[in-house]
Amino acid sequence: MRILSILILIIASIKVSAQEPEYYSYLVKGQVQYKKAKAKPLNLVPKTLLYSEDAIILPKGKNAEVTLVDKKSNYITISTPGTYKVSDLPQKSHKEPESITGKYFHMVWEELFQPQKDFSRFKKRNLSGVTGGVSRGDCDVLKWPFNEAVLGNGDITFTWKNFATDPLYSFVLSDEKNNEVLRVRVRDTQLILNSTAWLKGPRNRYYWKVTSSNSSCTALPSNDLRLWSNKESTQRVNEIKSSVMNNGDATLYHIQIAELLVKENMFEEANKYYLTVLDQSNDPILRSAYASFLLRINKEKEAELVYMK
Repeated sequence: MRILSILILIIASIKVSAQEPEYYSYLVKGQVQYKKAKAKPLNLVPKTLLYSEDAIILPKGKNAEVTLVDKKSNYITISTPGTYKVSDLPQKSHKEPESITGKYFHMVWEELFQPQKDFSRFKKRNLSGVTGGVSRGDCDVLKWPFNEAVLGNGDITFTWKNFATDPLYSFVLSDEKNNEVLRVRVRDTQLILNSTAWLKGPRNRYYWKVTSSNSSCTALPSNDLRLWSNKESTQRVNEIKSSVMNNGDATLYHIQIAELLVKENMFEEANKYYLTVLDQSNDPILRSAYASFLLRINKEKEAELVYMK
């Protein structure tokens, strides 16, 4: 009886494996078709799952081209006219490195093949590379803004962990010459300040920290804060937008812009950009990318709401 059960499990596993798609169509140019066994050809559109028995058809004289992506983010581009059975395609396809595009390929695959939302799994995968730098030990208590964050002029919400037995903290803000700009006592783990009063010139640098006499942490680190004028922030955002090539995939184009903003520590601008494009599009891949971004800036509740929508 036990042997029979094992055989049934093996057969079921083989059947499930056989039903897994080999690729999905990423970019389709011109008139490309695909055909399932004993069925009529259909027009191939982006984000179509393709199985081993399917065939890709590129007609002559149509300047057709298709890029296929597998579940490991490998991709293959076909532009020569002909009929190609998916199972016969070359096994050695191009490997997209651990880049924005590679992560995007993976998000598309998951959305197509595993549409059931699992936030715990999503969170585990996306927290492996949290933005904000390397932890500086148990006394790394500052939460936001991250170290070296670039922020525009306006209200800034400073947040930190509750690390004292009596939550009475001293918030200290210093300029780049270590001159104290502000010191205030706070009985909370956040403080909202408007930066207009500090802005002295282009691209100001400040340092902020929080201390407490009721904590075992004596050598608390400070975070570096870059404060730009709204004009400077807008100019840099426009420069980044113009540097990104749009290959016809609007979703990837928007994600690349947002992630380049993150790379330059312009977290607020990245957040604004994601919100702007999501207001115009209900693209699930874009939502996943935004949820990943929110996780990386310690906004787990917001990330879950966006991801599960």
